[in-house]
Amino acid sequence: MIYNDGYILLFYDCPMVTKEDIRNYNRFRKKLVNLGYLMLQNSVYYKYIRDLKRIEFEINKIKTISISDSNVIALKITNKQFLNINIIYGLFNLIDRSENYLEY
Repeated sequence: MIYNDGYILLFYDCPMVTKEDIRNYNRFRKKLVNLGYLMLQNSVYYKYIRDLKRIEFEINKIKTISISDSNVIALKITNKQFLNINIIYGLFNLIDRSENYLEY
């Protein structure tokens, strides 16, 4: 069976030394949310893609908003792979869990 839908997982590291670094990080994060990405955990966001042929288009959008001295990793996975992710919640996450986690 061929899977035409899937997810992009984004992993990123941004410098957080100066106030300007923090402002740049906040702008980047807000732009991710505006593009439809949801937070899986700190510095890890994901987005559902109906057609995996659009992956390169999505990655190019990320390139245009990324911070010049940050590291961003984009991982493409199928819907089936995404549904097999195991999330283990600790005590901290039981208290602070957001309703945005893994809505599908």
